[in-house]
Amino acid sequence: CERYHLKVNDGWKTFVSKNKLRSGFRTKRIGKINTRNEFEFTIGATKLGTELNLNSKIRELIRNTGVDLIENETTSGSRQTAGEYPSLSLSSVAPCKFVELLDELEVLIEQGQ
Repeated sequence: CERYHLKVNDGWKTFVSKNKLRSGFRTKRIGKINTRNEFEFTIGATKLGTELNLNSKIRELIRNTGVDLIENETTSGSRQTAGEYPSLSLSSVAPCKFVELLDELEVLIEQGQ
C-alpha cells in the first residue's frame, strides 16, 4: 500500500505511516506484528495517544469491522488487566479491510477525537 510501509526494526515488523500525523506525535509507527501474527496497535500507548484515549477508540474501530479484538491480558500479582495494545489477528482480516482500518485510525488521529 502506498500510504504505509512495513519496516523491520530490531527483529520486529512495524507498520509506519507515510502520512504526516497530527502534530504532537513523535512517531509515525502505527503498530507492530508480534510472533503470533497479531497486529498490535502501539500508537495508542504514546503520550498523545493516551491523552486522546486512542486505545479505547482503536478497540471500537476493530469491533466495528467485525474482526475479533484480541485482548492480550497482562498479569500482575493476582490482578489481570487488558493488554497495553489492542490487537487483531492478521489471518482474520482481509488486507484491504486492514488498510481501511488504518485509514480510519489516521482520520481519528487527525481529528483529535
